[in-house]
Amino acid sequence: MSIFSKKDTKKKKRITKTFSYYLHLLNFFVGIGFFLFVVWYGAFLYTHFYQAIVESEIIVVLRQQVAVSQINYPKFLQVLEKIKQKRAIPLLSPVGMNNPFTKQTLPTKVPLKAP
Repeated sequence: MSIFSKKDTKKKKRITKTFSYYLHLLNFFVGIGFFLFVVWYGAFLYTHFYQAIVESEIIVVLRQQVAVSQINYPKFLQVLEKIKQKRAIPLLSPVGMNNPFTKQTLPTKVPLKAP
């Protein structure tokens, strides 16, 4: 009789198949994990390095294009005050309004005089 019987080889093949299945499954999840890591790393680099470099370049360009003339600040404040006055909603005065809660008398009819 041989050292390995047919039972042992079948059992060995079955173990190898299940091991192979789990190895393929592990490779799949490792691949997915690696892909997600690469996407996360790319987003991290974009937000923390690339955008910072672009914003600093924009600031440099804007500093070169600063307006040379100065703003007349008192005149600017006057214009802002006029705009605020124009946009302000006027409050209604209650002096000329009728009060609906008081008894009001109707004017009496004046008799017409015959000619």
